[in-house]
Amino acid sequence: MSQQGERSDQPGTPGLESGLEALRQSPEFRGPVESLDGHDHANDHFALIYKNRDEQFAAAIPFIRQGLEQGERCLYVADDNSKAEVLEAMRARGIDVDGALDSGALSVHTEADTYRRTGTFNQDAILEFWEDSLTEATDEDGYTGIRAATEMTWALDENTSPDQLVEYEAALNSLFQNEDYTVMCQYNRERFPPEVLEDVIQTHPLLIHDNVISHNVYYTPPEEVFGPEQPADRVDRMMGTLRERTEAKTELQRSKEHEQAQQRLYEIVADSDLPFDDKLQAVLELGCERFDLEYGGIARIDPATDLFEVETIRGDHDHLVPGEQYPLSETYCRSVADDGETAVVTDPVSEGFEGKLCYERFGVQTYLGTRLEVDGDDDRTFFFASNEPREEGFSEAERTFHHLMGQWVEYELERRQAAEALREQTHTLETINQVGNSLAAELDLENLVQKVTDAGTEITGAEFGAFFYNVIDDQGESYTLYTLSGVPDEAFEDFPMPRNTEVFGPTFHGEGVVRSDDITNDPRYGNNAPYNGMPEGHLPVCSYLAVPVISNSGEVHGGLFFGHSEPGVFTEKDENIITGISAQAAVAIDNARLYETARESEQRFRALVTASSEAVFRMGPDWDEMQHLEAQGFLADTNEPTSDWLDKYIHPNDQERVMEAVNEAVRTKSTFELEHRVEQVDGSLGWSFTRAVPMLNEDGDIEEWIGMASDVTERKRRQQELEQTNAQLERSNAELKRFAYAASHDLQEPLRMVSSYVQLLEQRYADDLDADAQEYIEFAVDGADRMREMIDALLQYSRLNTSDKEFEPVDCNDVLAQATDNLQIAIEESSAEITSDSLPTVMGDEQQLVQLFQNLLDNAITYAGDEPPHIHVTAEKQNDEWVLSVQDNGIGIGSEKAEEIFEVFNRLHTTDEYAGTGIGLALCQRIVDIHNGRIWVESELGEGSTFSFTVPEKKASKSA
Repeated sequence: MSQQGERSDQPGTPGLESGLEALRQSPEFRGPVESLDGHDHANDHFALIYKNRDEQFAAAIPFIRQGLEQGERCLYVADDNSKAEVLEAMRARGIDVDGALDSGALSVHTEADTYRRTGTFNQDAILEFWEDSLTEATDEDGYTGIRAATEMTWALDENTSPDQLVEYEAALNSLFQNEDYTVMCQYNRERFPPEVLEDVIQTHPLLIHDNVISHNVYYTPPEEVFGPEQPADRVDRMMGTLRERTEAKTELQRSKEHEQAQQRLYEIVADSDLPFDDKLQAVLELGCERFDLEYGGIARIDPATDLFEVETIRGDHDHLVPGEQYPLSETYCRSVADDGETAVVTDPVSEGFEGKLCYERFGVQTYLGTRLEVDGDDDRTFFFASNEPREEGFSEAERTFHHLMGQWVEYELERRQAAEALREQTHTLETINQVGNSLAAELDLENLVQKVTDAGTEITGAEFGAFFYNVIDDQGESYTLYTLSGVPDEAFEDFPMPRNTEVFGPTFHGEGVVRSDDITNDPRYGNNAPYNGMPEGHLPVCSYLAVPVISNSGEVHGGLFFGHSEPGVFTEKDENIITGISAQAAVAIDNARLYETARESEQRFRALVTASSEAVFRMGPDWDEMQHLEAQGFLADTNEPTSDWLDKYIHPNDQERVMEAVNEAVRTKSTFELEHRVEQVDGSLGWSFTRAVPMLNEDGDIEEWIGMASDVTERKRRQQELEQTNAQLERSNAELKRFAYAASHDLQEPLRMVSSYVQLLEQRYADDLDADAQEYIEFAVDGADRMREMIDALLQYSRLNTSDKEFEPVDCNDVLAQATDNLQIAIEESSAEITSDSLPTVMGDEQQLVQLFQNLLDNAITYAGDEPPHIHVTAEKQNDEWVLSVQDNGIGIGSEKAEEIFEVFNRLHTTDEYAGTGIGLALCQRIVDIHNGRIWVESELGEGSTFSFTVPEKKASKSA
């Protein structure tokens, strides 16, 4: 629904925007309505003349709707129709009637509420009603104005005379002249007499009939209707109306001429069979005819150089001739060059052209011109001129027509310029493409750079050309070579290679193109010793063009250089072509180098295959295709790319495992390694260890895989045999261990019986036995005891690896303390001294390590000799393991016996010399083996011994 808005502050015609202008923009109405010149009244008093209700509401309802949309308070006075009929018509035409009524923006009244509010029609009373309504709407309720649509059929009653009606309507024009007030008085043509309607028409500035808004040429201002000098005023008004109509006819004639000229212009420019030059002449001729001027033309201008050059002219003039050049400042065209607007000169002297060529020498008195800005080319002026003065200025229609012609000329010049640029570009691209095709087929680098140099020299018209390019030798060193074109090699052989001077540097550094019409005038020229320019005897160079050759990776391959002894030889087109050729050359050089690299790689691959006894193969980036395989009789060779390599070579049960490893290697771009079964060339089952390495390009993407497949069938066979043997040994060892355990357990009982009965014999018959019998009994008991100790030791040995206990962190300091406590009696009896460094924490079985240390300490005490034992324990970190050592000052061991002492039951001394079972060091050996370590002894007779063993630092698997 309409919103209240800000009140207009514009004086004079306050209702124009909300009244006349709004109706102008409404699609329901027709007719361009302009303000009435020479009148002070407001253009917001409308008379609607209608024949029927549909015609009435087609104008009145949109009039009210516009007021609501613009924030005005709208009043409707119903008389010819009922209030209900009016509201229903408003709803049917899209007005939110209920919302408007509720908000107060809309109200519908009857003639009794308004015109006859005092019982009869009273002009002062109704005018007071409108004044009060306007004040309430704008000052109190904040509406932008008031808008009223009134049905006037109430004036047909016998109590209201036509004179009263006309006087009232005339009074409205002056009463609300400076107020935000718009009113539409509705007259039913079928009910009002013609003489009344005639008077009504004279009192309304604007008429609405047949949905057309018209200025009322019959409108008579109130002062003329009711003033004292009515006849004279009417004569003036009638004469003015005649003058306005005559001027309108004249303007209409000019409009027709303008339309005819426009039609002719459209016909000329639309003629597809007419060449541009003919079209241009026809347009110039049309302009001369339209503007009644002698000459029409186009001139090329450049304000920066004060250039004015006649390009095309229509009409014969002694000085305005195509190709003639004059200072722009001496011509009328300087006006359009300064501000870019259309320029008109009809009084050259007063407009500042006295003494200028255009006036004094050319004799031009009248000028009409505009500036044409042509993209990619010099600007132009499009002008018409005459040597005759022109009394009248150029009308707006003439200026508009001139502007239209200029737009077409500007468009055509730009189109021709674009077409020429397109032809140049097409020719450039064709030339580059031809050279590129030639280069693409050349893979020999030396031939390639020579072709590039020859092509560039020929295309640019250079007297000579050179291509200095970088080459990498087998040792990775870079050096520069060059090719020449246009001159023999002898012309440059006595001169050194170009250096990174100020002239050459931008090219060799890849910074950009250098093109000069005269390089000797370039500020960068001649600034580098020792030559400070070109060496003596050098070919003369004036025109200079140098373009760097840069690969896609940014590497500068070198530069193309072209020279000519004449200035200004190389154009922008030459620069563009050589730049394109340099790009093609860079790609071709990259390809040639890649080809050379690939060829060398292929040669190395062939050499590798020849020298290797392994199968060598190449795979695509995703292993979807095997490119090549030579297997030296192990597998079937593949000389052509194949995608069925998986089924051809890999055992069915291993294919899934192989592809999982392949996919992982491709994903991580890492080396592929796997041992798997294959089908050999003879169809039998074999084993292969396959290893492949990804070949990455400069972007880090995989280009291919190079791999080798080793025939490990024999090793696999031996491994399987070894595994079978190991399994048998493990079974035998297990059986042996069970036997040893059972045997040692079963032997204990007979030994106890022998020992017991011998001791019982001694006790009962001691008095009856002589000394020899006593000695024999002692031998028997001692033998039984030693046998028991050996059986216990054997049982202990067999139990060493039966524990399933996992290795845990073990503090060797605690282990040494426990072992020392277990040997406390022996230590005290032998007065042994045991010391140690700080010992590490290792992964192991604590009880076994206690037994290991206890056996080594006991061994040191036992074989201490005559001196009290001095024992020292140390630890040293070596790589990923600890070396623990037990050093003593005992009798020592001969070096030849260093390995024998770790064997089971191997003794170096008799039991009479040193007690023992001969199994203690064997137990040490077994414990160290279980811990995946090593044990050894370093000793000399009489010098003591050092027993050392290793324990891995990290967690290790338990050895069986």
